[in-house]
Amino acid sequence: MPGFALEGLANRNSIPYAETYKLGPIDSLETVSRGTLRYRGFSALLRTMANCGLLSTKETDRITLQHWNKLGEMAMRAAQSSNVFSTAFEESMIA
Repeated sequence: MPGFALEGLANRNSIPYAETYKLGPIDSLETVSRGTLRYRGFSALLRTMANCGLLSTKETDRITLQHWNKLGEMAMRAAQSSNVFSTAFEESMIA
């Protein structure tokens, strides 16, 4: 279905959820996998935002703006210098 072009993203350590999902004793399980469905392109978008520094939690990466319109300009400059937009575009075309 074209309207439901989704991608699966694996979640991190899912062992703690074995009890929540009543999967039995942890010792008897070979693996526990969980994931999230997102619209195709979501992971490329987040990777682009991270490469632009928009998801950083480091104090040194803090973005200080007097006007919100400057955020777009800063993101574009960062993305162009690291070539993340063309990479994200190429990845979305392959998917």
